[in-house]
Amino acid sequence: GRRDEDDANSFNAGELTIDIQKQSLSLQETPRKGEINALLTQRGVDKSYLLRKLSHIGRGSSSTVYKSFHSGRFEVVAEKVMVCSSETRKVELIRELASLRALLDCDDSRKQYIVGLLDVIGTSDDTQAHPSVSVCLEYMHASLQDVVDSGGCANELVISGMTRQMLLGLSFIHERRFLHRDFKPGNVLVNSKGLVKISDLGLCIDLPKGNSLAESFTGTYHYMSPERIEGGTYSYSSDVWGLGMTVLACAMGCYPYDDKRGYWALLAAIKDEPVPIPDSSRFSPECREFISLATTKAPDERATAVDLLQHVFITKSWRDEGVIKRNKT
Repeated sequence: GRRDEDDANSFNAGELTIDIQKQSLSLQETPRKGEINALLTQRGVDKSYLLRKLSHIGRGSSSTVYKSFHSGRFEVVAEKVMVCSSETRKVELIRELASLRALLDCDDSRKQYIVGLLDVIGTSDDTQAHPSVSVCLEYMHASLQDVVDSGGCANELVISGMTRQMLLGLSFIHERRFLHRDFKPGNVLVNSKGLVKISDLGLCIDLPKGNSLAESFTGTYHYMSPERIEGGTYSYSSDVWGLGMTVLACAMGCYPYDDKRGYWALLAAIKDEPVPIPDSSRFSPECREFISLATTKAPDERATAVDLLQHVFITKSWRDEGVIKRNKT
């Protein structure tokens, strides 16, 4: 049974056990706020020695990410260090962990297209001004932003294979009634086996049953859909827009719109100007039609992730999950 949350050592919640003395979280169920708080507030017990930082990967608005070695698991992980300096930061952490658990706690094979959550370790000690948590994620080797920055990919077989995996992951997220809300090249990762996985669910929200609309303005505006730019309600199709723009950026090797004209000009272009799809001299009619369907301005007319999985651009060339690796050269 569950013990009182004020217990000094540990307590249970279903199959989830918080052992404060170990400062580690067993992730069989969605972490609850009280359990995360317990992990954060037990000062003076630091189990960060389980993690050895190997290199710095990047920095976000609320976290720093390292390539680290997890000695308890004996594997390389992506260590996302989040300093919980406020209740807002705690809420962000709880939301991300809860979203990942809710998504991954099932037998659906499509969950392999979501970056896996491996461990959560409290790293607070008395020398720190604020407690922090290391969220250990499956280590991936690159992001699709790296593809964009390197000049893009003109091989439609590779683009089709990458896109199929993104669609499988996104259809899985949507089927479980979640919105990603920040779908962009930097949030789609690739490992050395060519597997493509959706990451960074910190802005992900769960839509209540019977409600398919959201209203908040959050995410990266470069990849926001027109209805979100306008500040209106939005739904699953807004993620599809982000996917379409991600595919287009990977194909072109740059962000599709001219973003040097300033913030307001860019927002106006996304809302009012045609999507700058490359002409037929660069890409096949199937590729161009696919992108057009994913980036239709009117959200009600935009294709769904399930619809796009049946499009000929995906079905005509895909063979197996090794398609990307085989066609890199």
